[in-house]
Amino acid sequence: MRYPTLQAQNSATFTRPPLDGSLFLPDVFEYHAKHSPEHPLFVYADGDAVKHTITWARAAKAFIAGAHIVRRAIGLSDPHERPVVAVLGVSDQSSYLSVLASVMRAGAVPFPISTRNSSAAIAHLLKSTGCAHIIVSTDAAMKTLASGAAAQMADALSMHPMPTFQQLYQEGGSASLKPLPPIGDIDKEAHAIIMHSSGSTAFPKAIPLTQHMMVESGLIPYYSETDFCEQVMSVHAVPMFHMMGFVNFPYCAYSGLTLAVFPPTAPSGVPNPDKVLDAALACESTLILSSPTFLEAWAREPKQVEALNKIRTAIFGGGPLHPAAGEILVKNGVHIAHLYGLTEASCASVFIPESNPPEGWDYFFFSPHTDVEFVPSEDFPDVYRVLLKKCATHTPAVLNAVVNGVPAFDTKDLLLRNPKNPRLWKMFGRHDDQIVHSNGEKTNPAPIGE
Repeated sequence: MRYPTLQAQNSATFTRPPLDGSLFLPDVFEYHAKHSPEHPLFVYADGDAVKHTITWARAAKAFIAGAHIVRRAIGLSDPHERPVVAVLGVSDQSSYLSVLASVMRAGAVPFPISTRNSSAAIAHLLKSTGCAHIIVSTDAAMKTLASGAAAQMADALSMHPMPTFQQLYQEGGSASLKPLPPIGDIDKEAHAIIMHSSGSTAFPKAIPLTQHMMVESGLIPYYSETDFCEQVMSVHAVPMFHMMGFVNFPYCAYSGLTLAVFPPTAPSGVPNPDKVLDAALACESTLILSSPTFLEAWAREPKQVEALNKIRTAIFGGGPLHPAAGEILVKNGVHIAHLYGLTEASCASVFIPESNPPEGWDYFFFSPHTDVEFVPSEDFPDVYRVLLKKCATHTPAVLNAVVNGVPAFDTKDLLLRNPKNPRLWKMFGRHDDQIVHSNGEKTNPAPIGE
């Protein structure tokens, strides 16, 4: 198959894995350990602004070390058994993603759970997926949250301490590290990871993503306008338990993108705009990903707007960016890009376009890997409801509609079509009147008012 933009065309360190789906994400970890050992997966800056890189070779060994820890903890020995293992933790990005990868490499299915959930919501998620094991970070807040969830479950829930960066990477670097059994045959429809919806007004819903969907997500950069190999994307502002954060992992595995993260020695806390931008610049990031809240904060500070010009593109997703903030940034030379994506369908817009369309920075094109059905709104002119159809290059995780005999995902999003360019779209609202706030959280005014 010919892709619009082949990735890693001129890289001396990254070798593209097979793009035909013959290797699933856990297989690709092993592939890069052998074929891309010196390519950086993560980069972080320490307190003295000195950069450190974690290569694929080092990371893959850490994943094996973590897989041994997971297998011992949950008593996994049957290669055909693929239990769900939830992860509830406050951690830096490289440690968190390494734990998820370790669970995958152990042969289990990771289920990252938002730390913003209540214990009742967590119990609901665990029960709905038949999850009997949860990995929990050692801070008191997460332990209390997990214990509260366990108390509401009829079946026993085993809690295990979250492996630290030092455990994973020191054991991974040990000469005595034992190899793991081969991953074995995994069906492409087998679950690779489970994410969940936001659950702002009701209990969140578990959303299983298959091995095949992970491959499709990893190939999204191939439908873009840019070769992202050796680009450095700051994900300092993005939690890895959200799809917006996690999906960058398969991007790295298939395109050679490198993630800029907080140092693993730093105390975990809520990132603020100053801290995020400083860390992104210290890592020499070429891209920065955040919710609109961060861009709006930076737009209010002229020095931060000036600093953003050192970064090639500032990317936002998960909600609308205030028009005034967008205008300030664009007027001052900052290239901003809106990514339209969903947990159930990954990124559906063109992945980080090279430039904004002349019609406005807040418009986007749909990626050519998607097959979109636009249903006209009965209430507003030029407004359409978006349905994403299953096709050869895109499989939504939820198929709740049928369009001309084709299974589809009804996003319930309403988009406004540009009157001069029908291929351009921007956010308008939700069919169900759900409000999407600039921090990415969603609320529905009707239940709140009742």
